[in-house]
Amino acid sequence: MDRNMEYKIRKVMASYYKRKWTGVGICAIAIIYLIYLGIFKMDYRISLVVGGFASLLLTLSIFIVYITLAAVMVFVLMSASAVISETLMKDCDPYLFEACLNRLTILFYKDRIACNHAMAQYYQGNFAQAWETLQRINIYKLKGRFRFNYYVLLCALHFRNGTGERVAELEKTYRAGIRNKKDQKYFQMLCADNNLFRAMENRDYESAFRFVKEREELTGKMSYPWHRVLFDMKEARIYAAMGENESARLKLRHVVERGGSLFCVEEAKELLEKITGVKEVWEPKAGEPGQIEEPETEQAGEQKQEPETVQTGEPGQIGEPEQEQETVQIEESV
Repeated sequence: MDRNMEYKIRKVMASYYKRKWTGVGICAIAIIYLIYLGIFKMDYRISLVVGGFASLLLTLSIFIVYITLAAVMVFVLMSASAVISETLMKDCDPYLFEACLNRLTILFYKDRIACNHAMAQYYQGNFAQAWETLQRINIYKLKGRFRFNYYVLLCALHFRNGTGERVAELEKTYRAGIRNKKDQKYFQMLCADNNLFRAMENRDYESAFRFVKEREELTGKMSYPWHRVLFDMKEARIYAAMGENESARLKLRHVVERGGSLFCVEEAKELLEKITGVKEVWEPKAGEPGQIEEPETEQAGEQKQEPETVQTGEPGQIGEPEQEQETVQIEESV
């Protein structure tokens, strides 16, 4: 592991533990507060002093304050988990995400952590390892987003492995476990992703665009670069398969520029080379994951030029590219 990666891990984990122990401290204060007032102060003598009704109001106020402290504690602990989640969703760095997961001390919810490991491995492009990790997970211990992420990854890997016919059975299993409206929405998102794969296999590009837009609408407001990169990659594949190379090129450039170390970045570079007939040389900016630096011009004040290119052949239409699945934001309990 290089020094730069170790520095990033320590920085993320320091922020994580700072927020985590702040949450634990708030929890301790809430417990001490409840014990002090509920046991040592709220005895029978308080009723003699302030009266029965006033005593009831005082008791309610104590529990309201306690509940408020508990809510603050939960929020702080969730924000601690978000620090690790953002390494994937904001920085688009699945390697840093998995490295931080490896630093956690796991006492509970081991299957949830394993699901996040599988997600990191999938977006690194390590599909074989992601498959093995998913096989070790007890699906009955997952719920909500974790359960959704499990099925999304598993279905995507089946399509990649050429066993897409098994996905219909997975959809039926997921549907049988729906418990609320949120699960129903997740099921719609899962079906939209899987239908996109099917549409691309059938070269039904009009339907493919419809499923991409449906998936975007179901995801809602996208506040992280991770979402936009993955959707742009899906649209770029459709444009490229249709022969609309200019539209595909614009989408692919955004994927390369903002995709960090996601596996789809390398796929985007290869696809760009195929549709443009040139090989672009990308130079990442120091300290900015997922960014590229345009080659400097010869003289100061001149406009920056396009990235250096190497001619590799004539531009032309390519065959249908593979699709890659996108998951929703990671559950805030890493």
